[in-house]
Parts: sequence; C-alpha cells; structure tokens
Amino acid sequence: MGGHELSRSAQEQGMISRVEAQVPPAGAWAAVARYGRRHAAQIGTVAVGLVVWLIFVVGAPGTFLSYNIYQAFMSTTPFFAIMALPLTMVVIAGEIDLSFPSVMALGTAAFSFALVYTNSLALASVACGLAGILAGLVNGGIVAGLGIPSLVATIGTQFFWRGVVLSPPAATASRWCRPGGPPSTARWSDAWQARSRRRCSGPCSSPSSSPFF
Repeated sequence: MGGHELSRSAQEQGMISRVEAQVPPAGAWAAVARYGRRHAAQIGTVAVGLVVWLIFVVGAPGTFLSYNIYQAFMSTTPFFAIMALPLTMVVIAGEIDLSFPSVMALGTAAFSFALVYTNSLALASVACGLAGILAGLVNGGIVAGLGIPSLVATIGTQFFWRGVVLSPPAATASRWCRPGGPPSTARWSDAWQARSRRRCSGPCSSPSSSPFF
C-alpha cells in the first residue's frame, strides 16, 4: 500500500508541475510573452534590420554613424514610401499593380500642365489627384469588370499611360508656347520651361486645345 501511495503522489506532483508549466508567468512578463507571440513576425523583421544595420556600422562606421546619410535617406525615402503604402494594400488583397510608374508620370504631367496654365498650386494638386483616380478607375475596371488578371492588365496599362504622358506633350506643347507653331524637333521640357518663364508672344494655341488637359 505504501508503494502505491508513493507512486500516486509522484504522479499527482508530476501533473501539477505540468499544469504549472503551462500557466503563463504573472504580471508584466505575461504581457510581454503574449505580445511576443502575437507579433513574432514583425519583431523578427525589426531584429533582422537591426542586425544588417550593425553589420554596415561595423564595416563603415564613418558613413553609417554620420548624420548626413540619414538626412539623405529621409529626404528621398518618403517619395517611395508614399507609393509603397497603397501598393501594400494591393498586394494584401492578392493582386499586383505594375503600372504605378506610368501613373506617377501621368500625375506629374497633369500637375505640371495645370500649374503652368493656371498658376494655382491647389488646382494643380487637384489635377494630379484626378489623373491618379482616372488611372485607378481604368485599371480597376479592366481587372474587376472584365476579369483580366491584374498582372496582365497593368502591364498593358503601364504602356498606355506612358504613351499618354509622352506623346501629346511632345506633339503639342511647343505649339502652345512658341510663335509660328511647333518645330519638328520640339521637346516637351523646352516648351514647359519656355511657358513657365514667359507668356506666349505670338500666334499660340490655347491650352484648352489639348485633347488631354
């Protein structure tokens, strides 16, 4: 009987120890443990980034411990971050958009045209936003309405929006801003600079004659 009681007592103690091991620690450590389990992927990503940064610091401390390089990063990274945020939502939704460089160029062209011909920063910003909305509606209509995969659709619209940006200004912008009509070698950049420096001083066409802006 004594042996059976001892074995039963050992089994009970073993069960109690296993239950205690499964109970999370009390207090702040429990909260830290739950947070770590919940955000393990994000914590791992940050840890890998810190390790990579330390490797660069050890390899080139004069560069990566200098204020200038981080100032340069902060002056250039936001432009890419602004585009990365909506593209992240697209990827999370299980789709992909390869036309965003051309859409960026379309918005820039719309902003430039509106700013040159209205001298209003507010109207130029609105034109830029409307150009992006238009491109998004076209892309979304092709993907959601026609059922074409986003990879294929946005490859096509990438070239389409690039053509919209490049072709009309090269053909018409110089005619708007130079007396006597456009020379065959007119470039959009020259016309834009000429228009921004001075008003037309000859038989120039109205900006409203553009079929796009």
